[in-house]
Amino acid sequence: MIRPWYRSRLFWLGIPGLMFLMWLWWFFPPRVFSLDVNGRTYEVRAFRFVVEFTWSEYPHTKTGDVAVFPIEEEMDRLETGDHLLKRDFQVWPGGHQIDYVSMRAWLPCAVYAVCWLIPLSLWQRRKARLIRRAAAIAGS
Repeated sequence: MIRPWYRSRLFWLGIPGLMFLMWLWWFFPPRVFSLDVNGRTYEVRAFRFVVEFTWSEYPHTKTGDVAVFPIEEEMDRLETGDHLLKRDFQVWPGGHQIDYVSMRAWLPCAVYAVCWLIPLSLWQRRKARLIRRAAAIAGS
């Protein structure tokens, strides 16, 4: 007989990752992680209900600049609509364009849970199948 799913090492090893993502979602203050590489700026903006990835071309930035700083000024730009995943852009004066991909903050937790629980269930099924096969061979 196989052990129940809640006694599986794979189950217990997946819980810290899920707890970390949930902690980030609920308790982490709004922040921006910015990375400048070869005149392109990549940012991850974490708000309370939305996670946003941005990229743009800034010809005046230096390569390798990394910054993490708090944000409050852009909360009004983000809507809390019903979109799960949304792509958008803003054009600033002078033709400077910023591209955005935003998603609901709970979506990474859901994707992690699916990517963790599906292999767990497949592993449990595989173990059960191997045990049944071994019992059939032993019983013959």
